[in-house]
Amino acid sequence: AENGKVVQYVVKPITPQKVASGIRPGSQKLLWTKSLAELGINGIDNFTTSIAITDNYLAVNTRAAANKYLDRYTGALVGTMVPTPVLSTQFPNFFATSDEAGNVLVSNLVNGLPNTLYVYKYNDVTDQAPVKFIEWTSTTYLAGRKVSVKGDLSKNALIFMGSANSNNTILRWQVVNGVLLSQIPTTIKYGGTKIWTLMADAISTGTNLTDNIFVAGQNSDLAYMNGATGQPISTVDLAASGIVTTHSLDYTEFNNARYLAAVNVSSNIAGNAFLYNVTDPLLLSTAPTSASYNNICVFKSPVLANVANGNFTGDVALKVSKDGYKMILYVLITNGSIAAYEFDCIDLNSIK
Repeated sequence: AENGKVVQYVVKPITPQKVASGIRPGSQKLLWTKSLAELGINGIDNFTTSIAITDNYLAVNTRAAANKYLDRYTGALVGTMVPTPVLSTQFPNFFATSDEAGNVLVSNLVNGLPNTLYVYKYNDVTDQAPVKFIEWTSTTYLAGRKVSVKGDLSKNALIFMGSANSNNTILRWQVVNGVLLSQIPTTIKYGGTKIWTLMADAISTGTNLTDNIFVAGQNSDLAYMNGATGQPISTVDLAASGIVTTHSLDYTEFNNARYLAAVNVSSNIAGNAFLYNVTDPLLLSTAPTSASYNNICVFKSPVLANVANGNFTGDVALKVSKDGYKMILYVLITNGSIAAYEFDCIDLNSIK
């Protein structure tokens, strides 16, 4: 110091402990937000409806265009993905999603029958030679508006698509030891009383065909259902929770807890995300008026404004860090913005 005093400090790395389960209360913070206009993406045509995550990047899917990808920690635009060969179809690269290992699937849309569904697999957003993973000519089911994956496509995984106008039918493909068992999906019907009219998303809690499934349909339920029978086990009261339209989900495990993210499109010019602790999925039906509701619905993102979103679409995605200390929730509202919210499980009392 100027007065001649010398003090020696010792800096040493430590490995902090984690809180007993799940997110550390109050840890959520906004990492970044970007409008589609800032990213050079058309924000008025309703074409940007999905996001996919790899280790380092966030892919933003815009149909009939080369998909852009961002640094997922900063939102900075990095590059564009190589298009799939199905750009010549009526609805090319309609939707993109990712598995837990960072593989990306890009699907076209089957919006008329008979028609062929194509799904291409990228090892990462930088993959220069995506491979055709599914080619299935459908004579019954419309498909491709939503896609979700549970598991690792190079190991064991389940792929889900909610079929439009099909009396709540969910299409399901199985991957075992990196091999797709069949190009033809099996089906399971959601047994709730509400029928989705256009699109739905589904994701299971595991990679076995008997594992239970979360499902959300426009305009149907946000529910936890029996994976074998399709019957709802617990259902969110959407109106009481403040959700107007929901149809996109993601699910992950984080610090001995389980989380479900859902998109809410509250009007055609705004939307946000909801995050639920579904360690006990039966509690999804907890009433918002209950004193314990905030233990179930642990986060609602601020509203993301946009221009008119005629299709009421958007997407959510969850990614846990490799060291297990952080989880990021990404939310996209079509024609508007993308935002990233970070949560941690660090026990601050363990840091001395």
